[in-house]
Amino acid sequence: FMGQAEPASDQYALAIMVYQWLCGEPPFTGHGSIYALPYQHMSEPPPSLCQRIPTLSPSIERVVMKALAKKSGERFASMPVFAQALEDACTAPPIGTTLLTYEHLGGVANAVAWSPDGTRVASGGGDATVRIWDVATGQTLFILRGHTSLVLAVGWSPDGRLLASGSDGEVQVWEASSGKQVRRYEGHTSWVNAVGWSPDGRLLASGSDDNTVQVWDASSGKQVRRYEGHTSSVLAVGWSPDGRLLASGSDDNTVQVWEVSTGRVLWIYHGHFTSVFDVVWSPDGKQIASAGNLVRVWEAPY
Repeated sequence: FMGQAEPASDQYALAIMVYQWLCGEPPFTGHGSIYALPYQHMSEPPPSLCQRIPTLSPSIERVVMKALAKKSGERFASMPVFAQALEDACTAPPIGTTLLTYEHLGGVANAVAWSPDGTRVASGGGDATVRIWDVATGQTLFILRGHTSLVLAVGWSPDGRLLASGSDGEVQVWEASSGKQVRRYEGHTSWVNAVGWSPDGRLLASGSDDNTVQVWDASSGKQVRRYEGHTSSVLAVGWSPDGRLLASGSDDNTVQVWEVSTGRVLWIYHGHFTSVFDVVWSPDGKQIASAGNLVRVWEAPY
């Protein structure tokens, strides 16, 4: 319509045909006006395919809409690339499809965590084991046996080399590539509900039913900090992005933020009316989200 035909124009034309083939009508009709039709092609976004066909995969819609981009530079690099993307989208499983199932003995998994590179999943179960699975195949890579009771927490080190797990009164650390146990922390006196690695992987925090958060040196196993500010079980721990601060959520309905190097409490948040089950920092470290009776987001001390 703008007198600037190029290879990407053919891609746009083909995408118009695919759009009509999928839903039975073209994206633009001009409402019967030969003047309105060019304007729609140049200026208006195509109507959503998923709104016209609720059962259509959003992946297919994304491919077609990319080929229908107004600026040619935003379309696919070539027709073969467009065709391959459309084929991949058509063969992809629908959203919500169960791809793999990993099972613990007895059928109870209490904790799960992706490896940083996305190739493995670790789970902690009621059978007192930690299992590492291959995401692509579902194959069990390792069954880690060392706990004597159910495993409530698992967490990967930032580099994916180590895996921590929490159970009855202890935290164990495993080498993910071999399944070998490399460290055991036994400073807690009750169940360990949460584990979390510092961003640099040097420290490991754990929260327990003994009402404490404990911080360990990951290489030596030495306890470097013990925080006793909660009055009930600690259910969640979360490191600030810079590794200076820890937030902890508890059965005492509070989120507490403290300085790791000193153990000094910086803030106690009383906004929840039930237990706090999880805490997470925003990427910039300026806010914290906590989950309890509601999900609450609040300004973090920094």
